[in-house]
Amino acid sequence: MLKFLHLIRIKLCIFLGLLALAGSPRAFGQTADFYLQASNPNPSSVDPGINSSATITLGTTVGFNSPVTLSCVTTASGAPVQPDPCKISPTSATPPALPSLTFNSAGLAPTQYTITVTGTSGGQTASVTVNPITVLAVSPEYSLAVLDAVSPSSVPAGSGATAVLNITSTDGYSGNVTPGCSAITPLVEPSPVCSFNPSPVMVTDGTTATTTLTISTTGTTTNGTGTAARHAHSRILYALLFPLPFVVIAGFGGAGKRNRKLLSSIFFLFMTAGLITLPACNSSNTVNNGDKTPNNTYTFTITAYDQNGVTAETNTTALTVSLTVN
Repeated sequence: MLKFLHLIRIKLCIFLGLLALAGSPRAFGQTADFYLQASNPNPSSVDPGINSSATITLGTTVGFNSPVTLSCVTTASGAPVQPDPCKISPTSATPPALPSLTFNSAGLAPTQYTITVTGTSGGQTASVTVNPITVLAVSPEYSLAVLDAVSPSSVPAGSGATAVLNITSTDGYSGNVTPGCSAITPLVEPSPVCSFNPSPVMVTDGTTATTTLTISTTGTTTNGTGTAARHAHSRILYALLFPLPFVVIAGFGGAGKRNRKLLSSIFFLFMTAGLITLPACNSSNTVNNGDKTPNNTYTFTITAYDQNGVTAETNTTALTVSLTVN
């Protein structure tokens, strides 16, 4: 009987030992000789297309020095996000180490995202959950920027210059964008003229398109006489013709009453035509400023709009370029 009880006791000890071994978390990878910690994401709230990052601390508690394979999974409302917007670098490290985590929000819906980082090595596993990252809801926009400055920066009147502009989609924008010069200072006549090629510009989500701005100025004509000279010639001709009715009337001083009445009518017509023409001549002379774009430094304010009336993303400083005419 004692022998039987002893045998049972031995079997019970063996059973309890096996049960303890089976329940050991270490044996099934539920604990590890290394651990993971995560810093707060920076920033924790982002506009679409903006990245957030965090630092992962890979440490050891018992002198563990084997490589650990790292991975991450992003979820939104409990469901995995595909393709996964998180990346770990490097994907394998030996503790102690500080791998980096990057979250790319491009193309993601505005909501809150949770990232879980997992490390595995030799059947051991450890994980950490990063504080949530929120992708904000914003309106799609596009922005303007100067890629290549105006060249040449200084030209004689009658010559031109070019610049290259970038039109960049942000927050998922797509559309046909028409650029233009909304203001040219100072105001002169004849003024420099802006043109863009291509226009409109097709901009698609996540891309940057380019357009070339051409600035043209006005110079003298090839024979050395321009509009101002032609206006001067017109005024000379007008000056010669204006006294003609008086000469005719003087030549017919002895004519009869009927002829004098006819000549008076002709004189009246000439006077009327002269009064109508004179303001036009004076006006042309005032605004034309001598046939060519005056020497000055001109500033061009550049804006844009699309087929839906959406204007370029506003900044604190307007987009401007300059050209000097000398």
